[in-house]
Amino acid sequence: MSNKTLYAVAFAVVGMGCRMLVFMLGLEMTWSTQLYFLFLLLAIFFGVREYFRANVSSNFVQLFKYGAQIGALFSLLVSVFTYIFYRFIDVFFFQEMIDERMANINNAEATAQQIENYRSNLEMVFNANTQSMVTLISFVMLGLTYSAIVSVILSKVPFFARGFK
Repeated sequence: MSNKTLYAVAFAVVGMGCRMLVFMLGLEMTWSTQLYFLFLLLAIFFGVREYFRANVSSNFVQLFKYGAQIGALFSLLVSVFTYIFYRFIDVFFFQEMIDERMANINNAEATAQQIENYRSNLEMVFNANTQSMVTLISFVMLGLTYSAIVSVILSKVPFFARGFK
């Protein structure tokens, strides 16, 4: 297993563990999302730093590519876990969200067809498939951003570049 795979898997597993802990403790879901953001950043930083130490003459593009690969693998693992989590562990999460939004509809102003269309739209948005795809795309984009930032810092800022050589 390569270093980039090791960093991505290790930090993704820690993030998944925190996600389960947040769920079991009944805390706000934003905690686990923010922890995922942190662990993605740490995985990319430590992976790119390790690569930079081993390849001192590497440039921005090489560092960015390495960090992007870590971010992509992390995103894939978290996305698969998100699908499994909402499909088999927290199975009522999306139904509660749909029911909450349906309760806000004023039945006097909406026809039965409008209510049915609204429910079908909510069911299309609030499901494990959509959530895992949104997670994948969002974390890949965030990983690219983090990779660019870390790569710029390591390759262009002399203070950091000297410290890791």
